[in-house]
Amino acid sequence: MHPLSSIPSFLFTLFAVYWGWIATAVPDRQPFIELTKPSGADASASVLLDYRFVPIYWRWWSAFKRSHATVGSTVLLALFLNYLIPPLSAHLFAPQTVLLTNFAPLAFAARYDASRIGANMDWRPIMSAVAATKLYNGGRIPWTDEQRAYRPFRAAAVTDGDARVKANTSAYAAYLSCEVVRDYSMTLNRRSSTSGTITMTGKDRGSGVLGRRDFSRLVFTAGTFPTSSQNLLGNVSVISCATGYRSQQGVLTVSGAPASSSSSSSTTAITIHSFAPHHGLSQSAEWTTTDFGSLVLYLAQKRAPAGFLGAEVLAQSISDIFTSVYMTAVAVNGMEQTSGDAATGGGAVSTPTTRLFVVLWMAYVVAFLALALWFAFFVFVHARNTGAF
Repeated sequence: MHPLSSIPSFLFTLFAVYWGWIATAVPDRQPFIELTKPSGADASASVLLDYRFVPIYWRWWSAFKRSHATVGSTVLLALFLNYLIPPLSAHLFAPQTVLLTNFAPLAFAARYDASRIGANMDWRPIMSAVAATKLYNGGRIPWTDEQRAYRPFRAAAVTDGDARVKANTSAYAAYLSCEVVRDYSMTLNRRSSTSGTITMTGKDRGSGVLGRRDFSRLVFTAGTFPTSSQNLLGNVSVISCATGYRSQQGVLTVSGAPASSSSSSSTTAITIHSFAPHHGLSQSAEWTTTDFGSLVLYLAQKRAPAGFLGAEVLAQSISDIFTSVYMTAVAVNGMEQTSGDAATGGGAVSTPTTRLFVVLWMAYVVAFLALALWFAFFVFVHARNTGAF
């Protein structure tokens, strides 16, 4: 609660005290007012009338029954001021967070280098990071969202930890357009009852793609390994994916841009670990695949536990994992630190701060109290000038 929001409650309490003084005096004077009438008054309405013996909670009702409107309205308003208005007045002002925007110089401390991503890097840390974020809901890699990695920037001046920095930067992403291949054939060169070499041929989108080993077209084959199958594989799904890479400029808003804006990962891997190595099948394992394929299968299991080998589920999982792997690789390895801060011009720095705003419905209560204050002033002036009360 903001300290200034208690001011209305304090002022209305002072007003309630003042009005309570009036509400106490008016009933005591009412018998004398009755005696000043030219026609006189009954004893029950004058010398025998004492409102002090009537509880204040229904004193106003007793006054209205005797046609003492001034007493009734004064006492009723006193009840409102003492028991209804103070808790309401505490909510006249409500604190809200607003953003104060200033323009400040920004700087890049890293740049994108495509040569840092390829077969000469160790992909295992990348796969582990994707597993943590995509499969187990871990925290995001800095300067990434669900699909893109961004060139990091920072404000040249020191900013508040909760500040939002907006600047024009570059985003890098990769996508797969996956389709299930229906036109394919398999041949088996059997070496034993449980082993052999499977050769697959087929067409996707009008061209022969199966067997290609470049990064412009990725082909995935999934199936079960029943020994009774003629080709050693059963329930086969063949998925062909065309790759697409995108780089675009845009405005990015970040919260608390860190001073250190890039990773210090090296492009020289300790050991060479291929993105899609050759592998064989094993009957003893739950599944046999690459590290990338394991991520795909885990994500497919997460989405469809009972049918994770379905072609459509696998196609969507392959596309999502590929996008996450490329995004993570760019964020971790693809940004090269520059020797010094490269100025980018100006950016917007928005700092959250707390301001008080008037609550609309409480403003109407204040208007009503203003009328009550005017009525109190009228009663006071009338009593002094006429001596009628």
